[in-house]
Amino acid sequence: MHHRRLLGIGLCGVAGLAFAGLATEFGYRLNLFLHAYGGKAGLNHVGDGTFAMLYGVGLIGTLAAAVAAIANPARLARWVAITAGAANLLACLAFYAMHRAGALVEYTEFCKVYHLG
Repeated sequence: MHHRRLLGIGLCGVAGLAFAGLATEFGYRLNLFLHAYGGKAGLNHVGDGTFAMLYGVGLIGTLAAAVAAIANPARLARWVAITAGAANLLACLAFYAMHRAGALVEYTEFCKVYHLG
């Protein structure tokens, strides 16, 4: 039982780190969009493939949280894991919404809009 608890704590840590990275990147990109680019759609861009990487990090965080919730028998630990998993999913949805709204685009999309290359 002790090993399952340690596994759950470790995986919650992975999920928390994944969310911290996603939240930091989201905050940075939102700040750029609002302040550096004046809220104009299509200017705030990231490298091609960045969205796939961000969604991958969110998936890893969500899966780690799901395994942590299953592995740890303590009720509080399960709720922490479920919260961490939900936070990672919400971060992915936030990036998706930001992309759909044009607040953050990939470099190829940026070039198409502004006829660069």
